[in-house]
Amino acid sequence: MVVSKMDIYSNNTYKMYNADTITYEKGIVIEVLEERVESAEGMPGWSLGVQTIIVELKDGPLKGKAIKIENNLSTTHNIRVRSGHSVIIKADRPKDVAPYYTVYNYDRTPGLIASSALLIAFIIAMGSLKGLRSVLGLGISLLFILGFLHPSIYRGYSPIAMSIITIIAIASSSLFLLNGLSRKTVAAMAATIAGEVLAAGFFFLISALLNLSGYNVEGAEELIMVSRNTGMKLGQVLFVGVMISSLGAVMDITLSIASSL
Repeated sequence: MVVSKMDIYSNNTYKMYNADTITYEKGIVIEVLEERVESAEGMPGWSLGVQTIIVELKDGPLKGKAIKIENNLSTTHNIRVRSGHSVIIKADRPKDVAPYYTVYNYDRTPGLIASSALLIAFIIAMGSLKGLRSVLGLGISLLFILGFLHPSIYRGYSPIAMSIITIIAIASSSLFLLNGLSRKTVAAMAATIAGEVLAAGFFFLISALLNLSGYNVEGAEELIMVSRNTGMKLGQVLFVGVMISSLGAVMDITLSIASSL
C-alpha cells in the first residue's frame, strides 16, 4: 500500500465516544511555539503538518487560562493559525480523563458582524422604507431558523414537520412585510407553500434515484453522535437544508408571477 504525505498528517488518534462532554469556546492564539509544515501538493495555499500553539481561552470554565494545543493540518481539516488569530476551540472534557483540545475553526464573528452591518446599510440606502422592511424580514427568518427550527430538530422533533412550519411562518411574515395584506400577497404565499411541497417531492425522488441517505453530509460522524444523545433525526436534516435553501428563490419567483398576473 502506498501512503502519501497527505495521509501521514491525518490525525486519527482521537475518537469521540460521547458528545455530552464537548463544548466550543472562543480563544486567541498567543504564540506559535513550533511549526512543522510543508506545502500541500496540488492544493495552493494549503499546508500539511502540525503546529504547537498557545491559546488563551476567552470563555468557558477555563476563561483567561492559556492552553497548549497540537494543531494538526490535514487534507480534511486545515486551520493554519498565527499569533493574534481569533479561533474557536473544540474542548472535550470527559470525566476522569485528560481533556482534549483542537482548533475547530477561525472565529469569524467580527468579520460577519461588519459585513452584515455594511449589507444592511446598503439595503436601507437603496430601498428606503422597503429596504428596511426587507431587513426586518431577514431578521424574522433568522429568528425562526435559529430560535425555532434548529432547537426543535435538536430535541428530536420531525425535521420535515418543523421545516414546513418554519417555511409557512417565514413566507407569510416576509411577504406581508414587503407587500402588505393583499390578494397578490395571499396568492404569493399560497404559491410559495405549493412550490416548497413540489420541491420536497422532487427531493425525495432524486434521493431515491441517487441513494442519498442524508448520513453522508459534512460532519456526519459528530452529528450521528449527537443524534444518539438527543433523538435528532439526522437522515432528514439534508431535506431541511434543501427546503430552506430553496425558499428564497421560490418566494422571489412566486411574487414576480403574482405581480404580473
